[in-house]
Amino acid sequence: MSTTPPSTPTLNDRIQQLPQELQDMILDFTISRDHLDPILLNPPYHPPLALHLNRMHRAKFAAQYYSTTTFRIELQQRGAIMVSTMINFLSSLPVEHLKMLRRVEYPGAALAERWTDAHYIAVLRLSNCKLHLPERVRAHLAAHALAMGYVDVDDGGKVKWVD
Repeated sequence: MSTTPPSTPTLNDRIQQLPQELQDMILDFTISRDHLDPILLNPPYHPPLALHLNRMHRAKFAAQYYSTTTFRIELQQRGAIMVSTMINFLSSLPVEHLKMLRRVEYPGAALAERWTDAHYIAVLRLSNCKLHLPERVRAHLAAHALAMGYVDVDDGGKVKWVD
């Protein structure tokens, strides 16, 4: 008489046997991330896998992810915004996620020392970028998300859009 050896439970089996509260804690810990470093928006960028879970977890993660993450647009060449990357990123977001965005930055070339020159250049760049965005995206870009901050850095002044 042959008996089959008992199968070893998988990690998923073991997690499924835990109370729901512990399962939720494990999931939250697994999908959470530190938002200290900006997310570089370049062609290989893909949204986190946590946004592909069920509706409840996606909504919870999206609220935390989009409202606390700094997204940085990659430069195509020094001083030129990679407009298509920004357009693709913003256009890909559902309206509810778009409304959660708090910080999208793009570096510029070293600008003139006078703030008015930096402001003028930044406004021109922003206007140019906004023209390329779909209307549904432009409609949800609030003024508070487009406030400008002037930051001194080692290689000269840079303008970045800050909340």
